[in-house]
Amino acid sequence: MDTSYDKVLDIDIGDDDILYRVQRSNNIVYVRVMPPTMIPNETQRTFGPYVIKELATHTPWSQRWTTLTIDGRGENIEYKIDGKQPHRLDLGDIDISCYEKRNFLELDRIERWKSRVWKVSCLDGTTPMILKIARFQFEVEWMAKEARIYHALRSRDVAPTMVALVYEGTPDRIIGILLEMVEGTCASSSDLDVCREKLAELHKTARHGDLNRWNIIIGPNGPRFIDFEESEFRPTKKDLAFEESLKDEQKQLENALMDESNAGRPCPRPK
Repeated sequence: MDTSYDKVLDIDIGDDDILYRVQRSNNIVYVRVMPPTMIPNETQRTFGPYVIKELATHTPWSQRWTTLTIDGRGENIEYKIDGKQPHRLDLGDIDISCYEKRNFLELDRIERWKSRVWKVSCLDGTTPMILKIARFQFEVEWMAKEARIYHALRSRDVAPTMVALVYEGTPDRIIGILLEMVEGTCASSSDLDVCREKLAELHKTARHGDLNRWNIIIGPNGPRFIDFEESEFRPTKKDLAFEESLKDEQKQLENALMDESNAGRPCPRPK
């Protein structure tokens, strides 16, 4: 099979394995390699063309599949083809029919800000948006929680609007979200009062959980909070411990806005 169109999109290297997310023509596939030494050149395990060259030496590479495990821990290499279904988000009680759905491969990824976050434009030429996805199974819980938070905040005017769900393969396999892009600057100590007001509004729904000034965008309509991976919904019943945590977060806000470090700052990366 021609590998010239194969491209490594994402990599996660652990002590016992390496996970690869690979685009093959118009499909995305997932490879788990155990142990990492199956990719012999340690310095090249994150270099896409070398990785593809090594993976292509294994017989299953020429076959059709979505998930592949290459297990070299025994005397002989073992392969497991489609032993696991590719990951998808569990969005709970969100009615996904009320959201537009976009194919990941049809989004023009303009700039990568974090490992799971891009500035993108759609092929229909609409306004640039923010894409956030779960690249691998272990990120699903974080991403699903964040999608549920954005959905719950859609009428609160404290966060960017979630405008679409993003899928791979088929429209029912949701892996991420598209958010409106809020133009503005990161919050600073001079924005403390308006940020306190918006944080109180956010707290009617959830605790943010990861306050830093890079997670608060000051736009034309005031502060907008982003990055809800560490958030927690307000309990339906009164919870004194949770109420105390909201007070603590309000107290943390001033220090967060005064912090001049780059902690939490998104760093542009190659596509």
